[in-house]
Amino acid sequence: MIKSATIEGWNRRRLLDDYLSKLLYGNIAGFKNNRAGHGLSVDDALSLTGAYELKRLDVSEIHSRFLEIMLDPGHTLFLSSGGREAKNDQAIYRYVLKDAVSSIPALDELLSGEVATLLRSHYNVDYRLHSAAVWRTTHVPEDVAKNDPPYSLKWHCDHHTSDTVKLFVLLSDVTEQDGPFHFLDRANSKRIVWKGFRDRHNYAIGEDELEDPKALNRLTGPSGRSLFCNTTLCLHRAGIPDPGRTRDIAQFRFDAART
Repeated sequence: MIKSATIEGWNRRRLLDDYLSKLLYGNIAGFKNNRAGHGLSVDDALSLTGAYELKRLDVSEIHSRFLEIMLDPGHTLFLSSGGREAKNDQAIYRYVLKDAVSSIPALDELLSGEVATLLRSHYNVDYRLHSAAVWRTTHVPEDVAKNDPPYSLKWHCDHHTSDTVKLFVLLSDVTEQDGPFHFLDRANSKRIVWKGFRDRHNYAIGEDELEDPKALNRLTGPSGRSLFCNTTLCLHRAGIPDPGRTRDIAQFRFDAART
């Protein structure tokens, strides 16, 4: 039997939305989000698998600028446990630009060429850039990761319309030790959901099901490696860098233009 979400305090309508999403679509994005995104993309590789890798992009100027302003509180939010702004001597686990596009104008140039070509072929209608973000993640101690994580360390799907895709661009070289982005493709995500996965708060299945090396993908590689991923349909999570290691990344969120 498909199990609904376990968030305490969710109303019956939201729980029904969650149940129908799992039953009919094999994901945990919500029935309304699936209906809203239905028919707005074509049967290309990104639609069919939920993920598509681009050719390596030139991010040298972008990364240099990020490193230049990363410690400037005028540009950057310093986040501690729970994703809250770090105060006093609290540890910083994430450095997030307040306004990535304004802070790094070169980000705009990244969205032309192959990126624009793929997006035009992916959508049946006009698309829009919903948001852009640039951040650095650092090592998180085990107790903080377990009790008050500073970023999304649990397996989940985003609660966006199902036509939403995100472009992840590595700004630094990323290895297994740098806490890469983890994801399952669309087919394996659906298999896991139908097998009983509930939500990020209660998997309801063994973590070994999610971490099966035959299905698990990690976004590692040199700076400039880039991946489109439908994070509404694909289960995913962030990895934790080893002590002394960091990961720098840019993320762009796109969806169909709606009036």
